[in-house]
Amino acid sequence: MMAFPTARGFLLILMTVGTVGVALVNVGLATALAASIFCSLLAASFLLAQFSLYRIRIERRPNSDGFFGTEVALPLLVTNRTFLFRQPMVITEKCEFAPGGVLHAAVPPLGPGESLLLNRTCIAEKRGCARLLEVKVSGGDPAGLFRRTRKFRLPGEIQIYPGTVRLDSARAGVFRSPPVPAGRRDPVYPLERLGGAAAVDDPRIRSQYGRPDRDHTGYQKNAGRQRSAGKQP
Repeated sequence: MMAFPTARGFLLILMTVGTVGVALVNVGLATALAASIFCSLLAASFLLAQFSLYRIRIERRPNSDGFFGTEVALPLLVTNRTFLFRQPMVITEKCEFAPGGVLHAAVPPLGPGESLLLNRTCIAEKRGCARLLEVKVSGGDPAGLFRRTRKFRLPGEIQIYPGTVRLDSARAGVFRSPPVPAGRRDPVYPLERLGGAAAVDDPRIRSQYGRPDRDHTGYQKNAGRQRSAGKQP
């Protein structure tokens, strides 16, 4: 891809065109020098931006899966395979789980033959399996007049699992008994949970665990009637 001028580059192009026009209309040493300076600066910036990403290699390093709401690492290995220094670059990659759907990372200047492990991190905002396809690298000239973009196809994938929530107020393995009603020493438990229908009719279980006051009172009345019937001749 060819180098494309930035907003500052467009301004310089307009200034260069105007200076050249003035130099052609008013021929003179000063106008010729001004036009040549603008033209040389524009040409040098374009060439530097065009070769700013020459022999730059980017490799995707192994990454681990992450969890929703936590920090996820996507490392890259950037290598300068020339004997020249390289200007800072910007790496952009589309990530479904990243904030805004795009992950940006800045690469500092690289020396001749230097390799840099770029640890890119972001907060995962979406769950599921995300496929990583390509990485876009943007470079330019030192004056910032032109920008060049190059794409690297680096397939990969990462799995984002659901996040976990820690409950500080809950303590595992600690259970508390239900509150005891006022005026009773034993807690009230449903007899059906203790032994089914047989437990409901067993006086020993009733006397040990108890029932609500209205059920216990009704049981005492029924037991009194049965004892009175048993004493009759």
